[in-house]
Amino acid sequence: MKRLPALLLSLMLCAFIGTGRAAEKPSRGFRGDETAAEQTLFEAGGLTVAVKGLGFVSDIPVLELAVTNASGRELRIELADCTLNGWMWNAGIVLCQGTPGEERAAAGQGTDRIVPDGETKALGIGFAGSDDYEPCGIKAFSEIGFVLRVSDARTGGMLLTTPRLTVNTSVPMAEADGFEAPGRPLYDQNGLCLFCLDVCPAERGGSAVPVLIGNRTDRLVSVSVPSLRVNGAETGSAFGTVVPAGCRCRAEVWIGEAPDRILDLSLTVRMEELLLNEAGEPAGGADAVECLFETTREEACHE
Repeated sequence: MKRLPALLLSLMLCAFIGTGRAAEKPSRGFRGDETAAEQTLFEAGGLTVAVKGLGFVSDIPVLELAVTNASGRELRIELADCTLNGWMWNAGIVLCQGTPGEERAAAGQGTDRIVPDGETKALGIGFAGSDDYEPCGIKAFSEIGFVLRVSDARTGGMLLTTPRLTVNTSVPMAEADGFEAPGRPLYDQNGLCLFCLDVCPAERGGSAVPVLIGNRTDRLVSVSVPSLRVNGAETGSAFGTVVPAGCRCRAEVWIGEAPDRILDLSLTVRMEELLLNEAGEPAGGADAVECLFETTREEACHE
C-alpha cells in the first residue's frame, strides 16, 4: 500500500543487509515460498539490471538484483516508484552485501546506492508496509513493478529513467490477490475508480479520510483534493499523488487542524490524466473529473 505524506506516497526503506542470509520465515502477504527466476530486466546506457532471486533478508522481503555499471562513470541508483500486485507500495533500495565500513557509508547516502564504473553491486528492493498486506488483499507476492532513476554520482546529472520493469513470481495473481472492494465506489467511469471511507484517526496525528484509487487507463493519473470542508469551514489538506497506469493506490487524505469532533465533512477529489512528453515526463493534463464525498454522520476522531 501507499500512504500519502504528500506526493508519491513513498516511505523509502534505508537498510544495510549483511552478507549472511536470514532464515526464511513466512509472514502475512509474503508466504516465503515465492520464487523469481533469474533474468535480465534492463540493458542500456552501460547499465544492466538483472534479477537474482526473491526471499527474506534480515526479516524484510527483498527482490534481489545485480546492477552492473559499464558506463564509464559512477552511477547513483534510486527507486522512482514501486508496485506490488498492482498496488503502489512503500519500498526502497537496499544493499544486499557489504562490509561494516560500507554499512556506514550506505547509511549516510540515504536510499540511493552508488555503483562504481566496471563493477556489479548486489542491490535489492526491500518492501516495508507489512501491515497493509491484509487491507490490500495481498496473500502472496505475485507481481513486482519498479522504475529506477540513474544519475551521475559525481555531478548529480540525470542520465536515464528506466521504463517500468516487471517481475512475475511463481505465484499467479489469481492466487495472490484477495482484495474485495469496500462497497460502492464514489466514482467508477472511464477507467478510474475512487472509494472514500469513513473518517478515522490519521497515522501522523489528527484525522484522515482513507481513499482507494484505481487506475485502469493506460496513462498516469494525478489525484488531488482541491477542496476540503470540515464542520462547514474550509480546512487545509495538502494531498496529491500520481497513480501509474494499471495500478491501485491506498492512501489517507489528512485533515489539517481537525476539530476534536467532526460533525460533517465535504471532500472534493480531482482526478486528471497526465499527458507525457517525448522523455516520458508529465507535460500537462487532460480529461479531468471531480467528485464529491460528503458525510453527516457524527465522527469521534479523538479519544
